[in-house]
Amino acid sequence: MNPLGKISAFAVSPDERWLWAASLIGNVLSVRVDGFSVEHEVAGHAGGVESVVAHPTLPYLATLAIDYTVCLWDMSAPARPRKLQTFHLRDVKVDGYDYEATLPLSCPLAFHPRERRLLTHSAS
Repeated sequence: MNPLGKISAFAVSPDERWLWAASLIGNVLSVRVDGFSVEHEVAGHAGGVESVVAHPTLPYLATLAIDYTVCLWDMSAPARPRKLQTFHLRDVKVDGYDYEATLPLSCPLAFHPRERRLLTHSAS
């Protein structure tokens, strides 16, 4: 087994029927909880995924990776995640001071409980 294919983060669907796992090579896997069968695997990031979060009421999943990207996924068909958008974390310049984008040891990622809002670490 490729050690980079190991699972680095996961989230469980609100109905607890699906587990979405992410790997050190940046892939997202859809796993059916009853039997733990991998239904689908899709490439998502160029680097290892650090955080995965499922929206509690809407069919969305978000992943954050060491390649400084956050991906937003449509989970309307839970077995087949569809990438909606990739957001690039970037360096910020304020009054001549450069903040370098760095991922912390803990990479927080959270959805608003009812709305389509996503919160993540600022990368600075």
